[in-house]
Amino acid sequence: MVKWWCATGLVCRAAEAEEQHQEAPQEEVAEEKAEETPSEEEAPVEEEEDAPAEEEEEEEEEEEEVHDPKPELESSCKPKCVKQLLALQACEKRVEEDEGGEKHCTGQYFDYWGCVDKCAAPKVFRKLK
Repeated sequence: MVKWWCATGLVCRAAEAEEQHQEAPQEEVAEEKAEETPSEEEAPVEEEEDAPAEEEEEEEEEEEEVHDPKPELESSCKPKCVKQLLALQACEKRVEEDEGGEKHCTGQYFDYWGCVDKCAAPKVFRKLK
């Protein structure tokens, strides 16, 4: 199920993947139980495989935490999109007052975030270099 508020395809795909993961946990539980009961021959092999995995986890912890500059850039671009924000807020107010429930602000939402993204996108790539 795709949410109307998804501004980017990545967010929507992540939400869909999470929903699919939540819908099918019974199948995974059965597979996990089968994996938890290894035969006697497989037990020493698993112990040897755990050691490299632990080393990889330690290396990942040592790496610097990645910083996402996009939220900062978006907040600096929001003042440039006041016109779209006011239109979105006015629409939200109309929708709250609507008793029929047929109105929505999808167009104004995308106009506002499109303005913010248009301003922030070139700056993001300059910061990533």
